[in-house]
Amino acid sequence: MTGIRLRRPFLVSHLNQALKTNITLTQVIGKIGDDTIQEELNINIMINEKVEPCFELKPKITRRLPFNLKQVDPQNMSLLDVSDRDRSFILPSFKFMRFHNVCAINFSSTSFDDAHMEFLANYLEGNPALYSATLDNTLITDNALALLAGALKKNVVLNHVSFKNCH
Repeated sequence: MTGIRLRRPFLVSHLNQALKTNITLTQVIGKIGDDTIQEELNINIMINEKVEPCFELKPKITRRLPFNLKQVDPQNMSLLDVSDRDRSFILPSFKFMRFHNVCAINFSSTSFDDAHMEFLANYLEGNPALYSATLDNTLITDNALALLAGALKKNVVLNHVSFKNCH
């Protein structure tokens, strides 16, 4: 098996030996925590049913958008807008962003907080295609903004960040 990249440390620890010896997964059943696979399946279901409908490859440019996406790349203006949704949308949105070309994200009014900023900072350090992040009316603090500032030292793509009315 070549070309497989295991992203989670627990999967590496449980499946690495299986991949080396090319054994079937039936030989590692019982070594993976009971809720591990179910949790990932639940996140994937959330992505398919709730997050993906919030994604637009060619969003209509309106005044409600905090940033004119055409200013950066008129040919590539994809938007993931999970604003005004509950916090259960946040982590699945990050997983969705890893596998889709998301140029703008709107987490406004989602209870996005300092812990979520760690995910965003790590994501931004990889220089993804993301060039706009809107975090208005969220729960981020000065500590979270310091994390973001550190990530932006390495990021050369992000053009716009909004964090109005944060608590």
